[in-house]
Amino acid sequence: LAMLLRSALRSLSKRGISRQIRPKSIRSSVLAFGSSKWNLSNRYFSNNNTESDFDTHDDFKPQTKQQYDMKDIHELIAKDVAENPLMIYMKGTPNMPQCGFSKTVVDIVRHMGYDFRARNVLSNDLLRQGIKEYSDWPTVPQVYVKGEFVGGCDIMIEMFKDGSLEELLDESGIVKVAELKAEDPQ
Repeated sequence: LAMLLRSALRSLSKRGISRQIRPKSIRSSVLAFGSSKWNLSNRYFSNNNTESDFDTHDDFKPQTKQQYDMKDIHELIAKDVAENPLMIYMKGTPNMPQCGFSKTVVDIVRHMGYDFRARNVLSNDLLRQGIKEYSDWPTVPQVYVKGEFVGGCDIMIEMFKDGSLEELLDESGIVKVAELKAEDPQ
């Protein structure tokens, strides 16, 4: 390894690269691979578990994520379905679904032109489990219209095919995206 570094440094000096950027000693930049410590530009690194200067300030300590319980998740779901006339709980996001069934549901709703909101259940394991408990339905995606659970992908496909989905959404007063754009052209 030392011979390779010397050879590389010689070729750099032949090309006119300044000596200032080269290390003073080849040995100071050679890694000792069999050891837990190595010297790189006179800095010592170690895998020892000693406290460093970075651990002394609270900003550098590991932060724990806020913990939720199932009650909080059920309250979040209840709020979502109450505030959003057409709510989809899915794997991924509408622009990047991470499940073919979720993509199918989003494609159906977009094809019909309705405005909807979605929440990614993969962002939180409790949410993923909580939505299944909330609706007593074992799979995701799940669609809610005006606070009522409609179903998953298979039910949405069947309702789309027989026309009952459009009837349900129209009767529920779900707004189409074109209507929203007409109200606010910006």
